[in-house]
Amino acid sequence: MSGAGARLNVFPTRQNLQVMKVKLVGAKKGHSLLKKKADALTMRLRLLLRNILKAKEDMGAAFREGNFALAEVKYAAGDIKPTVIESVGVAQKKVEIRVDNIAGVKVPVFKAVDAAGGVPTTRGCPRAGSRSPRLGRSSRRRSTCSCSSPPCRLLLSSSTRRSR
Repeated sequence: MSGAGARLNVFPTRQNLQVMKVKLVGAKKGHSLLKKKADALTMRLRLLLRNILKAKEDMGAAFREGNFALAEVKYAAGDIKPTVIESVGVAQKKVEIRVDNIAGVKVPVFKAVDAAGGVPTTRGCPRAGSRSPRLGRSSRRRSTCSCSSPPCRLLLSSSTRRSR
């Protein structure tokens, strides 16, 4: 709207000068507010893209590790698909949704939350929950169970191989 064609046809009086000055102040304020809004949304978008990129990299590493672990299990214990399917009960993660207001724009925010059950205690072994009540990140591969199920034999054999 700039240029020669954007001129207003106004009769030059003091009153019209004041009206035009007020319109100019309003237009400048509106432009600055829109600029702040666009900057806030751009900043949020960049933050989301950064989080997505980090999650993608983490998922790549987790898939590599998971595929290697699956190959180990299949080699040691054979097909464990029915055992895994039977041991799954309820979801361990839930999605929480809320709405953020960024400069007047409503943006949905999704957050992964642990379910009420928390981390399962058995991990494929029928008696692991009774043997070791707390299985943390460091003790996932170690087990004190003495049952003869294939997942437990695999866990026991892999933990003894790594500890030597």
